[in-house]
Amino acid sequence: MARFYCDACKEEFEHSSPSKKEYTDSFFGCCWQYVAPCPQCGKECTEKKEPQKKKRTSSSGGGCSSGCCGSCSCCG
Repeated sequence: MARFYCDACKEEFEHSSPSKKEYTDSFFGCCWQYVAPCPQCGKECTEKKEPQKKKRTSSSGGGCSSGCCGSCSCCG
């Protein structure tokens, strides 16, 4: 089930069979998103996206761990 958020009702809800809506973005061009009707007001709502927590990794060049490429004076 996908989670959706209604801006009008300020409520989250789940929907088992959302539909796919295509739209044109001025920057990205042709895009799509999942939409579902709000069970309370009937407004078309978009899928609620949670930000993904990314693990920080050190730079692949090694070095002093200050984000350099390994060529600064403290790295040799």
